[in-house]
Amino acid sequence: KGSDREAQESVGVGYKYEPSDRFEVLLGGGGGVEELKTNYDDTRSGISPLVNVFQESTWRPFDRTSFVQKFNYYWNPENSEQYNYVFTAAIRVRLTDLLGFEISYDKNFDNDVGDGDAQDDTRWRNALVVYF
Repeated sequence: KGSDREAQESVGVGYKYEPSDRFEVLLGGGGGVEELKTNYDDTRSGISPLVNVFQESTWRPFDRTSFVQKFNYYWNPENSEQYNYVFTAAIRVRLTDLLGFEISYDKNFDNDVGDGDAQDDTRWRNALVVYF
């Protein structure tokens, strides 16, 4: 993104709905601050407020397998033209009590990375997970 450092700190509230013991949905929102330091001079650099809404769904069809989907949408309440979102979908399989793996897809869109340009990143990730 051309940034040296980007940190978003927010606090929020959510509601968890569990229609069954194998499926749950989490909805919520929050607010906080974003700190952005770019490697060039820009008006977006510095600390600005942020507001976010989020959603997360988890389905566990088997005891050691889960499908997780998350969506976070952030925007600057002082400038509604600055927003970004993160979408994640993952399959998690726990092989033993201490070992598992995850395959996930992440889509990260930022409509203003500080110079007025949009940034759209997509990432596939395979991970070996150690639980402790």
